Parts: sequence; structure tokens; C-alpha cells
Amino acid sequence: MGFYRGPNIVTDGLVFAVDAGSTRSYPGSGTSTTSLVGTSVGTLTNGVGFNSANGGSFTFDGSDDYISVAYNTELNTPLGATFDVWIYPTSSGEFLSRGTSDSGTTPDNPRFYIGSSGNLYFDWSVPGTDTYVDSSSGAVTLNAWNNIIGVATPGQQLRVYVNTIEPSYGTVSNTLPTPLANTPNPLIIGGVTWIPRYIAGKIATVKLYNKSLSATERLQNFNAQKSRFGL
Repeated sequence: MGFYRGPNIVTDGLVFAVDAGSTRSYPGSGTSTTSLVGTSVGTLTNGVGFNSANGGSFTFDGSDDYISVAYNTELNTPLGATFDVWIYPTSSGEFLSRGTSDSGTTPDNPRFYIGSSGNLYFDWSVPGTDTYVDSSSGAVTLNAWNNIIGVATPGQQLRVYVNTIEPSYGTVSNTLPTPLANTPNPLIIGGVTWIPRYIAGKIATVKLYNKSLSATERLQNFNAQKSRFGL
């Protein structure tokens, strides 16, 4: 994983990692991005672009751009999941999701959404309920780089962190099942296709772990890349 600057990122439990700044993941042009671990491949859809600043990032217009990563069993996370995203949002909107319908109807439907006031939402569908975190207003800074980490642990509530800080919650609802459900749906970077709703801005890296990262591990990942994004 030498494409990351600074200390090495956590590799234990890492099942998916795309980085627009790594030519092994994305060569700077074309419509495919390859995970640096495993066999997953993402398809850039509707004109997702590339920006070379900050080591490289994918650009999204907020209208219909997204990257679709086809389902495979490597993406299953029954014992815990952590999503780690570096994002530069210029608007509110959905920026990461998995599923084929709105939350509360099918299992394994994680999604992240930035509200108009910068508040951050992290949802995880549980059949018959909706398990979610609604963070406080101002958790995410528009027109700036943010490291957003969402942690799902079986039998516990969702947690979310922005630049290693856990925002105060507006709402915490329900607990996750044990084990976490997994359904054969694609991972969508840049939005939600079934609503549809998309983010405008840049996304440089997306990592998925099949475990819940500890505070030490989350800090290690943040420190590994913060200089790349001017933090």
C-alpha cells in the first residue's frame, strides 16, 4: 500500500481501496478504477472526471456522476464494517451508498449524506427499522477536504468521525444486527442511484474494512494521508 503518504495505512481487514492518486488504481483517464486489494473494479459513469491536485481525485458534478463497484463476496462485512473516505464536497448530497431501495426496506444499505447545513448522516438499513446517525450541524466543511469514517459494529450503534473527531449526535437510533446483513448490491461512490441524489465535489480515496477500526487505527489512517490534503 505504498501509494499512501506518511505512515502506512491499516491493512488488516482491508477488503476494498480505490485511490485516484495511484496509477495502479486509476491511470488518470478512462472509465475503470481498480481496487488496490482484492478483485473489485469500479465503473466511472456519466462523466466522472479527474483532478490532479492533492495527489489526484475523482470529480463529480452533482447531477448524475457516480462510480459503481459491482458486488462480489469480498465486500461482505458480517463481523463489522468501516468506511474511510477523503472527500472535498462543494454541495450537500449523498456521497457513498450500497443498496437498491430506500433505507428501512432491505438490509445492508449503508449510505452517507451531507445536509445543507453541513450536517452528516450515516444510515444502515435493518429490515423493519432504520438504524442511523444524524450528526450535529457543521460536522462537514464544504469546499475543504474532510476525512469521514463510519463504523458499523454488530450489536452496537453506528459511529461516525470527521477528521478523527466524533461529532455530537442529533439522533442515534436502534442497534445493528448480529451478524451484519449483506445483500448482493453494488457499492456506489458519489451518490445514491435509486432516489437519485448525488454529490458535487471531489473524492480521492475510498476504503472499506471488514471490521470496526479502533481509535488508534482511525488515527493511523488519518495521519497517513492528512499532508496530502493540507491538514
